[in-house]
Amino acid sequence: AFVAYGGGIYLNNSSPKLIELIVTNNAASVEGGGIYLNNSLSIINNLVITDIYSRYDGGVVMMHNCFPMILNTIIIDNSSDKNEGGIYSNNSLAQLINVTISNNSASYDGLGMGGGQGGGMRIGGGNGPELINVIIDNNIGTLDGGGIMMGGSFENPTQLTNVTITNNYTTGMGGGIDLWG
Repeated sequence: AFVAYGGGIYLNNSSPKLIELIVTNNAASVEGGGIYLNNSLSIINNLVITDIYSRYDGGVVMMHNCFPMILNTIIIDNSSDKNEGGIYSNNSLAQLINVTISNNSASYDGLGMGGGQGGGMRIGGGNGPELINVIIDNNIGTLDGGGIMMGGSFENPTQLTNVTITNNYTTGMGGGIDLWG
């Protein structure tokens, strides 16, 4: 599928349980090539999200103003031509538990439009997610934040517990984490 938002699954003001799914070979011309969530309280459990593409933001999971729980999920081999090859979380009190984010990439478009930030994950302002037992490995953010790009003003800051951030790459700042205020 190739649509503007949510190439695989689009959730707007809905909160289903997504259990034991494979989301693969989907694309979005704007955001959320795999799954796009807006104002959602979804439970995402035991998913494999792979071979996803997004032109701008959120190669895999795009979360705006959400409170989802993502459990036992693998996010691998996904890409975005701008930012967030893996997950983009913006003002979302998400919980990620036992999640692997690996081999994702965010490319810089070279046209002065920005991008290349948060190969594995990008976390915007407002409310930050909680990551527990998460592996962020072998992701590329060509400009900044190979593993995680995190910034903005947070009412509820991001919490990392037992998180492994390893083998991520960038040509700019923060191969593992790029944190800015």
